[in-house]
Amino acid sequence: MKHQYILIATMIFSLAFGVKAQHSEHAKKENENPLQFAPVMTQILSDPELKEFKLESSVMTIIPGGTDTVPHRHDCELFGYVM
Repeated sequence: MKHQYILIATMIFSLAFGVKAQHSEHAKKENENPLQFAPVMTQILSDPELKEFKLESSVMTIIPGGTDTVPHRHDCELFGYVM
């Protein structure tokens, strides 16, 4: 019976320590910008009716576990590839 209490106490201690370690790692990630952009190409469209529009291409990198919590919209068509 005494061994069961020691085992349970060890498990609780391990879980508490693990949660604290994960929380501190999560706090570090919150301070970082989870999204990073690198421009690839910008080109004005050649159609005279679309002369005020341009094509922009960039690479977006998301850190592991990163999220974007800022609501926003895009007034254009978008597409992307996940690599």
